Amino acid sequence: MRTIRFTRYRFIAVGLSLFCMIFGLLFTVFYHHGLNMGVDFNPGVSIQFAVRLPEPITEENETQSEVETIAVLRELLAPYEAQIQEIPNRDPLTREYRVRMSQVGLHKPVKAEEGVDPESVMTAEEVAALTPLEKLSYDSDFTGIDFAQLAADEVERVVEAEYGADSVEIKQQASVTPSRAATLTTAAVWVVVAAMALVMVYVWFRFRFSFAVGAMAAVFHDVFIMMAFIGIFQVEFTSVTIAALLTMIGYSLNDTIVVFDRVRESVSLYPNMAMRPRLDMAVSQTLSRTVITSLTTLFTVAALYIFAADTSDIKSFALNLIVGIVSGTYSTIFIASPVYYWVESAVQAGKRRRAAKKYGEKAVAAAVSETAGETGADAETEIPLLERKVRGKKRRH
Repeated sequence: MRTIRFTRYRFIAVGLSLFCMIFGLLFTVFYHHGLNMGVDFNPGVSIQFAVRLPEPITEENETQSEVETIAVLRELLAPYEAQIQEIPNRDPLTREYRVRMSQVGLHKPVKAEEGVDPESVMTAEEVAALTPLEKLSYDSDFTGIDFAQLAADEVERVVEAEYGADSVEIKQQASVTPSRAATLTTAAVWVVVAAMALVMVYVWFRFRFSFAVGAMAAVFHDVFIMMAFIGIFQVEFTSVTIAALLTMIGYSLNDTIVVFDRVRESVSLYPNMAMRPRLDMAVSQTLSRTVITSLTTLFTVAALYIFAADTSDIKSFALNLIVGIVSGTYSTIFIASPVYYWVESAVQAGKRRRAAKKYGEKAVAAAVSETAGETGADAETEIPLLERKVRGKKRRH
């Protein structure tokens, strides 16, 4: 079987990945000013409602009706900084939409309560100067009524003023309070960190430290590439995204473990082979398996993305997973192995230094030279073989 020298391109591959991750981070922070956080992580409300139009939607007026209706709704709800998304439906008399509003955190107390300085409470003039969205948040804090209920009532009132009484039907509403959003965000971060830590511990226990670092580098690569994609294209970040991240971590690790298991197997089969040829051989031998598995999974996930409804969580999950599969396949071939090679080289170099102190530099240099002559390799000789030769030389002397 032909061995492809993948490690030859390790600097190019790692450099390309670092560029993509850094570019994605900077673009997200300075151009988009952060991720497009969904209602799970963003204090606010998501409202799904249907609008009954004055005339039925037909093939002739479908496009015009869609464009005109959503343009009117955006204008009506612009003071509330609402994000509007159309939901496909089959009723020729209605259009369905999903509206997202973020609850505003007011800088002053809205009413005098125990422990609140009366002079710090918002004045009537300050209340009158609030924007419509800030007024909704103020009313929620002042009356104690749920922000989601007030927002749904306001959407119904504003839209009915345009399309007539009883023209709006609230189908669904969901809200997240600021404290719950903060809790969910913290929990999401800890879930991903814990998953990656457990991955590293498992690989360290199952193989050895250098393999664990290589696998962890691949996992970090995939997570940051997916986050860069989400940030650049402003894909909504929800709990579904966390599920896709965890799924991608498991999928990427599976491919990496297959390659590392072949590397470990080749150590006993080819004990005199240098490290880089051994890595290239292991990746080449598992390449067809990696590509076929990835393509099979990719076709299935692509079908989910194509045929799922535009607003469904399945479509969002599939899109994130498509990016994860492509990134995971790339990292298995071009990231995990080079990082393992660099770490293992550093570990072996440290062992050589300790062996030189124990047996003498001349004995170690002679053993390295002898092994390199036997294998045609450079100074990549692993230390177990090296120490056997050094001990043998010591005994002969």
